[in-house]
Amino acid sequence: LLDVRSPGEFAAEKVPGARNVPLGDLESRCEELERAKNLVLVCASGNRAEKALQILEGRGIHARVLEGGMKS
Repeated sequence: LLDVRSPGEFAAEKVPGARNVPLGDLESRCEELERAKNLVLVCASGNRAEKALQILEGRGIHARVLEGGMKS
């Protein structure tokens, strides 16, 4: 589970085992994620996760978005 929210949001509430890579840092950290399997993206509502999905897919990295984000 890859949480693309800010570090402050992540510190306040997170899913156990989730990894935090803020959306603004994602481009520069894609190389770390190239071997990830079953990558699921999460944010507060799903909007940033959808943007993250576009970035990752552009780099050939398969991922899915957790619908509804942390609010669901």
